[in-house]
Amino acid sequence: LAMTPPTVNGRLAAMSIDALMAAGADPNRATGEMPHGRWTPLRFAAFMQNATVLECLLQYADVDGAIGDRFQWAQGENVEYVMLQELRKECSADTLAKIKGMARYDVIATVLLQQYASTIAPGRLTAAGARQLVAGEFTSGSLPLGKKADPDG
Repeated sequence: LAMTPPTVNGRLAAMSIDALMAAGADPNRATGEMPHGRWTPLRFAAFMQNATVLECLLQYADVDGAIGDRFQWAQGENVEYVMLQELRKECSADTLAKIKGMARYDVIATVLLQQYASTIAPGRLTAAGARQLVAGEFTSGSLPLGKKADPDG
């Protein structure tokens, strides 16, 4: 459930997570040893960047501020929208708009580029697919045409 892609409506996955939590599931339980280390569902959700799923898991995993500074956590996990939520608490709307306007690349397109090239998420990135994502010529689910991926990830 935590690996729901960012372009998919995460409402059903979030409802399933709610049911698992109601049944006593541990949102902080890490995976067994994997090539990339041991990850919690929150780490997988941050990697996948499905905002609906991530928000659902955050309400269970970040009880009493367990992850600490949310901005710093989001920066480390590359979760742009959480960083912007935290900045909204400190900055004026004009300042926030300027910060958002400075982005040269789309975070979801960049996440798709990372995921399709990753061994963690199922996906096969072809050279043509990478070129399309970087050029803003790729569309999928909620990612519209024209959104460019950061080639440096």
